[in-house]
Amino acid sequence: MSRGRIFIIIVLLMSFLTFFTPYLRGEIDYEVLEEWVLIDVNEDGSIELFYHIKILCISGIISKVYVGMPNIFFEVEIAMDDENNTLETWDASDYGSDEYKVGIELEEPVSDGETAEVNLLVEVDRMVYEDETNPGNVGLMFIPTLWSAEVRNLRVAILLPKGVNKEEVRCYPDWDNAYYDPDYGNRLLIYWERSNLDAYEQFEIGVSFPEEYVEKYYTSEESWEGGGLSWEDIISFVIFVGLIVLIIMGIIYGVVKENYVSPSMSLEALGPRRGLTAVEAAYVLDFKPEEIITMVIFGLLKKRVIWIERVEPQIKIRIMPEYRDKTGTRETPLRYYVKMFLRAVRRDGTLDEQKLARTYILIRDTVENKMRGYCRKDTIEYYRKTIEKAWREVKRAVTPGEISQLYDKNLLWLLLDPEYEFKTVETFEERTFIPSSDWWWYWYIHNQTMEGRGVDVVGGSKIPKVEIPGAKLADNIVTGIERTVNNLVTDIEKFTDTILSTPPKSGGSKSSVTNPTSCVCACVSCACACACVSCACACASGGVG
Repeated sequence: MSRGRIFIIIVLLMSFLTFFTPYLRGEIDYEVLEEWVLIDVNEDGSIELFYHIKILCISGIISKVYVGMPNIFFEVEIAMDDENNTLETWDASDYGSDEYKVGIELEEPVSDGETAEVNLLVEVDRMVYEDETNPGNVGLMFIPTLWSAEVRNLRVAILLPKGVNKEEVRCYPDWDNAYYDPDYGNRLLIYWERSNLDAYEQFEIGVSFPEEYVEKYYTSEESWEGGGLSWEDIISFVIFVGLIVLIIMGIIYGVVKENYVSPSMSLEALGPRRGLTAVEAAYVLDFKPEEIITMVIFGLLKKRVIWIERVEPQIKIRIMPEYRDKTGTRETPLRYYVKMFLRAVRRDGTLDEQKLARTYILIRDTVENKMRGYCRKDTIEYYRKTIEKAWREVKRAVTPGEISQLYDKNLLWLLLDPEYEFKTVETFEERTFIPSSDWWWYWYIHNQTMEGRGVDVVGGSKIPKVEIPGAKLADNIVTGIERTVNNLVTDIEKFTDTILSTPPKSGGSKSSVTNPTSCVCACVSCACACACVSCACACASGGVG
């Protein structure tokens, strides 16, 4: 088939589609309540693009949402709704007109007065380009998805590669806020927010930064390298259009009748916040500050970072020599809250209440930052299931050695169970426990089981493998936890006042940052007209279809 005939067929098919479209679609009126975008710039020059969209259906029926993509080089990672359902996606791009978009099928259609929320995560390549206006810099330009309806709230955040600082960044327009986000390793995050955008109104953003922070970037000459459409692509497109025509004819005769819509998403629809440590999960599960600090202590005992010299009348701690500089080792790196806790240990081994309170405050504020955009209810449910799984592993163990190993492995998670004491007694009542020579709980065992046997409780090398009755072990552990919590601080009022005098930082805002006058347009080698691939401009439209 000649190229001329293929072109004529495409024109005829598109004309056919254009003619019949008004008959196929019920009228849909909608608003985009929230369009929130996070662009995570990877060191390899690609980005992870997150969209959160929330759409209000004013009239009609919405069953599909379309989200515009910056260019052809995208790959969908996942799409979810506000109920944490994984949604079906497909490539809904119009390659003939260089419009790239992802189609998303809603779990359930929404109608008059209802809202649809979608979260979409996509990896996009060829986004970072040489900035010819600022030699030595690279950058990207981005236009959020355009809609055929008003956008009530638009938020865009760009997370720059590790090491980039504010003084090195040029951007357009001036940022609304810029801060180093602890949730992403203190990487610099640039933020803009706009309200009440008209239908199809563009909000163009450009950011430029030194090229040394990315391993790979592109030049304008490389824009279409590896891209473009072959004649095979065009023929496939013709076949695709032909199938659409058949579907349309079926719709006309009442075989199918569906309404379509465009993008929409919202941040609380991210589902559970996975990846928290047991200590961080304790905060989400509403444990008391002193209970959370006790869990920090248990974690440090497990890793042999500290040793407990005594528990009563006041807890006294010894920091192991290799950790006295509070930086950790290659084999045992220290978490942020561990470093803060170790600063609370005085030279005599007692604990400074104010510094201990600051440890809790750091955990609280860090977890609140990590929870931004995630559903707290789903997160609580997720970690409750994690606790249940930990118990199942322990209870399935058969031999004393297995029980000991799994209990040791899962103990920090087991401690998060409100019924921990009861389940510990129930699990070990008819069993025996064999601690390994380096088991961190033997500081309790030594005090109550091995006293007077000349055991080297700090070194651990002389700890014999002694079978301990399960009931006695359970009682020792439960008692040990209570003693630690009760003797953690001597001045509980001072500890509490320090926490109360430092209210939680709002997850939705950061300290204000003055917009620098030196912040100029990062034009990244072109003026970035809509769909300019060499600038990776995202301006594909969504809207009702």
